[in-house]
Amino acid sequence: MATVLVTGCNRGIGLEVCRQYRGRGDSVLGVCRQSSAELAALGIRVIDNIDVSNADDVAKLANTVDD
Repeated sequence: MATVLVTGCNRGIGLEVCRQYRGRGDSVLGVCRQSSAELAALGIRVIDNIDVSNADDVAKLANTVDD
């Protein structure tokens, strides 16, 4: 089992990538600016309020996922 981090996961391709990894039994961390009901329904760890184009948010993400 792998651990994967997916950015932009609240809809579209990112959401489907999370769904596929979760379906094969991987541990998934979903990172997005704003979560969605579909993302919450996957039962993965969601880290929202992160904009990966913002250095402060990236630092916040690094501190959140320190392991």
